[in-house]
Amino acid sequence: MRMLCEKAAKATLPAIRSIAVGILSSEYSLKQSEISKRLGIAQAAVSKYMNKDYSDRVGKTITALNSIGIDKSVKKALTKNKDVSNELMKIAVSKKVLEIKV
Repeated sequence: MRMLCEKAAKATLPAIRSIAVGILSSEYSLKQSEISKRLGIAQAAVSKYMNKDYSDRVGKTITALNSIGIDKSVKKALTKNKDVSNELMKIAVSKKVLEIKV
């Protein structure tokens, strides 16, 4: 049985970052370099998320997260002036998210 932190690190957090990249790109019209700074991830990772270049597990996790409306939580986190990466991690390890089956 996989530990919850391993699930968060391998599928859930990348899926949430992908959702955040999509929001920052489409709704805020930010460039990849601006998104990478905002999320504290490499520009190459932003490019991969934008091009949907991720594992099937992450893709399925994105679908599952969208089905429970997690994008609203991500949007709220992006509007805070705090450390966005920390806010996204809080979402990734929340009970609601960790209970989804992928």
